[in-house]
Amino acid sequence: MRRASAAALLAGPIILAGGQPGRAQSANQPVLLQRTVPRDAETRVASEAAYKTYDGTTCLVRYLPTIQLVVPPQHGTVRFDTADVGVPAGSGCRNSVTGTVVLYRPNAGFIGKDQFTYKTQVDPVAMDRLGPGNPLHSLTVMVQ
Repeated sequence: MRRASAAALLAGPIILAGGQPGRAQSANQPVLLQRTVPRDAETRVASEAAYKTYDGTTCLVRYLPTIQLVVPPQHGTVRFDTADVGVPAGSGCRNSVTGTVVLYRPNAGFIGKDQFTYKTQVDPVAMDRLGPGNPLHSLTVMVQ
């Protein structure tokens, strides 16, 4: 994928979207997310994408957000991958976009609550930030 110049990035608004809505308590606290996942299986629990709407119906990926694990889960593993994250909710787009997905796998046989925190680092040239003021996301998973 060819990297856009800084002038191209500043030509229009860049829309950053997370996989599903979260809630931030303040700019200093992480966005809080909750998911229910099956035991003994890897499950996509979140996704991040940076895209721009060009004609009101077509979305194009601007860059892939980098995600870093800050606090690992105690009862499972987390990994990040590049994948199709679908049509961005509320974007007006008709097409899906590529982004970074967050995958969680509980330890074998584990049932219960687990939690981890990740940080999204966006392209600094975009001069924009992800989410409601904070790139930290705290995800609580209920393994059933």
